[in-house]
Amino acid sequence: MQLMTYKHILIIDSSCSTSTYDQCQNEGSCIDDVCFCLDGFTGDRCETVTGAGGCETEPCMNGATCEGTVDSYTCKCATKFYGTHCENERGA
Repeated sequence: MQLMTYKHILIIDSSCSTSTYDQCQNEGSCIDDVCFCLDGFTGDRCETVTGAGGCETEPCMNGATCEGTVDSYTCKCATKFYGTHCENERGA
């Protein structure tokens, strides 16, 4: 048996029945067929990253795409731009 803390609630890690919830993702804990997610994750099976590592503040510029993980993000720049936040234009 393993003890874990989830959002200030003490949860005793146990297995679920043979329901669809028996495979909680991202170290979520399943009790009575319900997944309890660690901070930073949500969804029925803890499959969704919340906050996306900073993408919620829309840090990427010039039409770039923000790709986030739990604790970081990367800006994917359009061909014409570069830099951490795609703030620089090539040839400018």
